[in-house]
Amino acid sequence: MQDPESFAEEVASNGADVVVLGPPDVREAVVRRLRGALARQQGHLDLPGGATAAAPAGARSRRREGVR
Repeated sequence: MQDPESFAEEVASNGADVVVLGPPDVREAVVRRLRGALARQQGHLDLPGGATAAAPAGARSRRREGVR
């Protein structure tokens, strides 16, 4: 198996269809990635320690308009 972080990145690329039962380090890395993606999608900022905060009003998305 590749290193857990690389494998977790590959697995998480499948989005909501993913179910990871183990090993625990891969499961935690996948959950972390999916939670981060959800937070970014909902306009939250990732903070140290796994905390999140709402993006300031008027904050621009990283996605350029017209590009999907």
